[in-house]
Amino acid sequence: MANIFSKHRTKLREQSKKQKKSLERELKDSKQEARVKVSLESKNLANDVDSSDSGLLQCQILSLSHEGRGIAKNKGKTQFVHYALPGETVLAEVLAHRAKYDELAAVKVMQASDQRVEAVCSYYGTCGGCSLQHMGHKAQLAHKQTVLADQLKHFGDLAPQQWLPLVESEPWGYRSRVRLSVDYGRKGEGLRIGFRKKASKETLDIDSCPIMASELSSALPVLKELVASISVHKALGHLELSLSREGIGVLIRHVKPLEQSDLEMLRNLAKEQKWTVFLQAGDISSIQQLWPENECREEGQANLSYNLRVLKQNLALQFHPKDFTQINLGVNQKMVLLALQLLELKSDERALDLFSGLGNFTLAMAKCAKEVVGVEGSQDMVERGLFNAQANDIENVTFYESNLYSDFSAQAWTKGVYDKILIDPPRAGALDIVSNIRQFGAKRIVYISCNPATLARDAGILVQQGYRLMQAGVLDMFPHTEHLESIAVFDSK
Repeated sequence: MANIFSKHRTKLREQSKKQKKSLERELKDSKQEARVKVSLESKNLANDVDSSDSGLLQCQILSLSHEGRGIAKNKGKTQFVHYALPGETVLAEVLAHRAKYDELAAVKVMQASDQRVEAVCSYYGTCGGCSLQHMGHKAQLAHKQTVLADQLKHFGDLAPQQWLPLVESEPWGYRSRVRLSVDYGRKGEGLRIGFRKKASKETLDIDSCPIMASELSSALPVLKELVASISVHKALGHLELSLSREGIGVLIRHVKPLEQSDLEMLRNLAKEQKWTVFLQAGDISSIQQLWPENECREEGQANLSYNLRVLKQNLALQFHPKDFTQINLGVNQKMVLLALQLLELKSDERALDLFSGLGNFTLAMAKCAKEVVGVEGSQDMVERGLFNAQANDIENVTFYESNLYSDFSAQAWTKGVYDKILIDPPRAGALDIVSNIRQFGAKRIVYISCNPATLARDAGILVQQGYRLMQAGVLDMFPHTEHLESIAVFDSK
């Protein structure tokens, strides 16, 4: 690698020095960053208030909001306090006054909760990624289970007959896909690669990330040298990293053409690091693979893939950088197996997978059922699903392209009866589907959700359509964030 970057190292060192000085100035001067550096030096700081604390409000934290913010009251008005936990007394700085509530951030913990832990990440509080690292992992999971129960009760007046055991994740190193911002700062601070700062469009420069898969986190220093060496480095928008069976996939978004020397450097580095490199000059249709140079010849083929273990068999699912895949492959594996267990598919049954994507659930379901139909709104994903079925010698699967947020009654896939249905929609939920679900005659529905509010809304409609909410549970897809993945089972009455 040294020969690739040798002529650029001096420039990079100078930029790093400028960045360090700039960051030191930011940390000294910025209230935004100062307000989130919560002191954890003592479990009880009630007598540690001095004159520097003037202007801060003392808050007694009563509970947590669904987003994980502490809730306090001041003369009847609700206060949402970032980085605070139930039972704590904190000193907090006011961030914003609203008509019905105030928003604050804890800057000193006077009486700490037993659930409080010290954040692992040195960027926590400044980075806009994680929001719950100050809370123990077990406490996070308990909170998310409470959120799911509250949402089902609030939106649908529902509770499952049985709560499913929690599907746990490794708390660190779980994230297999990330999108990194690239910029040089408004004041010429130098190259910065990382995530957006909290409540800001600015990029926080990072050297590592504890929730990234270790392979991705370890690649960050190399990526920084790479970006600094590209001739049009200031015209790069973002980088996307994907962990796959083939190694790391790197997508580089650029708004100006790369020089031939840039392309050659990228090829050499990709070969050395065993990366698959893609370039994106415009919208997603402009994505081109730079390395390896073996172009995908078949419709639906891609050069990245991940494994699923189903019925003692390995399925290899190919994906393209523009495709949706779960960011937590460990939990994805557990989720697929749990869905199969809950569906209880039989060898003579016909099943429907709605929002099927590239076949993440569809192909696994096909190992258990007589026939599976996958329906997806993206033609590219339909082609990927078909390719994945063929590549894994699965013949009892059919994929259809269909907009599931509009009238689909005339579509060919709606004809006939399905014994079991799996629904895995985006955050918007599946309102049109659940409102017309009876036409399929399914005995059981398994619903996967990344938004408990829309799950609860749709659950209420399913009950109106003649289904009972039998089971529900939380999947720990996104540790240390407020995001929540859940699963629910509905049986026909």
